[in-house]
Amino acid sequence: MAETEYQRNQRLIRESVERTEIQAEAAAVGASSAAAWAAETNHLQAQQLAVSRAALSSQERHQWAMWTQTKNGRAYIDWEKRANAIIARARARRLQVAEAFSADVAEHISEADRASHASGDWLLKSDKERVARRWGTAGGWLLVLVALFIVVNFILSLFHASAPYQWRTVLVALGVAIALVIVSAAKSDSDWTARNESTRKAAASRRFEVFGFDPLDEPERTPADWFESASDHSEYWTSFANRAEESYPTRDELPRLSEPRPRAVMPGDSPRVKALLAEWGATRPTAMHDHS
Repeated sequence: MAETEYQRNQRLIRESVERTEIQAEAAAVGASSAAAWAAETNHLQAQQLAVSRAALSSQERHQWAMWTQTKNGRAYIDWEKRANAIIARARARRLQVAEAFSADVAEHISEADRASHASGDWLLKSDKERVARRWGTAGGWLLVLVALFIVVNFILSLFHASAPYQWRTVLVALGVAIALVIVSAAKSDSDWTARNESTRKAAASRRFEVFGFDPLDEPERTPADWFESASDHSEYWTSFANRAEESYPTRDELPRLSEPRPRAVMPGDSPRVKALLAEWGATRPTAMHDHS
């Protein structure tokens, strides 16, 4: 079935909305500050609606322009500006939370911590411990060779071709000495392992105290959205604005505007995130007045 002009216009509107949302996300990444990003987002949202309306036919554009001069139209345009401003501020705060969390991670987790977490070595070995470990490894191989020599010599003794008694005594004594070296090295390595585990647990406990979880164990985890989910109506407002060219809403049909309410602190909020939530929670929301 051929696409009508109206359907084509609606498709163009939807495509322009999707492109603009992508541009808004790109702007969030490159913004130098939350305030600057909020202004950019507000501008992009205004562009989005302008592009949508440009896709209308000349007759529809004229009808829309005439309607915006009416009492209902002026009320809608004012509502739209205020809704866009609220949405921009909410998104800017989301960026602030992400930046605050990243700053806390950078402050409390060093590159050395990340390397230790990856390798499992939280404690450096002393020179004595490294030497003991090498001697323990070498001693293990020597002990195997001595034991093998003794076994071979025992087998040969069955055929009266064994080594002299003195040599057997020396080999046994050497084996005992090597065994003592291995035991000493194993004890040294066991002590280091216990201290390394204690250091790992202490570091993990400090991170848990700061973040409520260990970011090294859950690198993808980030704080929840800063607002109470029930108080966020941005998606509905955006959908309402995108349908305005079709519905021509009256003043009574305009959704009531309100700022999202900051949520309570929860596990996973870092110190800077907690400070932001406390600051926003203590700030009186911007009053939203109905049109008369």
